[in-house]
Amino acid sequence: GIGLPPTELQLADELAVLAAQVLVGTFAASLDQAHLLAVAVFLETACARLRYTYGLRPCLVRTYRLLSVGAPTLGHYCLLGAKQVQTDTLAHFVLVRSAMFSLAADSDLSMLGEAANAGVIYLANSAEV
Repeated sequence: GIGLPPTELQLADELAVLAAQVLVGTFAASLDQAHLLAVAVFLETACARLRYTYGLRPCLVRTYRLLSVGAPTLGHYCLLGAKQVQTDTLAHFVLVRSAMFSLAADSDLSMLGEAANAGVIYLANSAEV
């Protein structure tokens, strides 16, 4: 994408999404957690270098969730910047099976707060229907 304006998606953006899907497919075929770690490293690097990461961050959130790593999961979910309508759709990326992360009283309560926010939005959307 040498001649493309910076506001346009670059070729590397799409290539990164495809490469991440291949790495996830490798994990699915082998169930070797080393492949998931490779996915996480690749996606972290891609998110740090690419301008548009909205295609990569949901995959990174799911990868961290599969690795049972709570703080980066929630951090990248928050970086998605989901608005109220999107929260109803995207909250499952981080909140499904969130019990695998420590929600104990002495732990980081940000996951619990995010779940409460999503619950309020979900109830508000349910009331409108």
